Amino acid sequence: MVKLFLFVLLLVNSMLIQARTHPNESGQEVLNRVAVDADTIFRGRVLREKAIKNGLVFADGDTLSIGIMEVEVLKVYRGNILKNDKLLLCTWFLDYEAAFDNSNLHDSIFFGIKIDNNKVLIPDTYGYIWGAEENEQNIYKALKLKHKKHSNPFSEVFSNTKITSNSCIGPIKWH
Repeated sequence: MVKLFLFVLLLVNSMLIQARTHPNESGQEVLNRVAVDADTIFRGRVLREKAIKNGLVFADGDTLSIGIMEVEVLKVYRGNILKNDKLLLCTWFLDYEAAFDNSNLHDSIFFGIKIDNNKVLIPDTYGYIWGAEENEQNIYKALKLKHKKHSNPFSEVFSNTKITSNSCIGPIKWH
């Protein structure tokens, strides 16, 4: 009974967070928002992926899990990358979520912020990853919007405390 109560409480809390952080937006509004946030936008094929529990650690002791994907670039929309490049994409997720939805990630459009030669941070999985079958005209509309500069998109999402450890930085062990 206690477990059921805690599950319901967690579910209600997650719905409130989702409603607060992502109000009802049209598909074009979501594309516009993430295009403004992203300096790197491309279509890619996922080669492999990994989840790291407690991969993002904050000074106050809070942690988030990290999802990492190795992706081959198929088409470049924005950014200093080339077709056939292999990039590591990294994002955070809550422990009760899946890191990535495997059903449609094998050929997707990714919106992110490049942090070095082969690493791209994805500020959130909501809206920053699109199925490749999405209407390309809408993506081109969003690309016309000016990009804003970000120093660290993870700390901008969680600005109340400092990040002390980030598994997105440094070498990735795939085993």
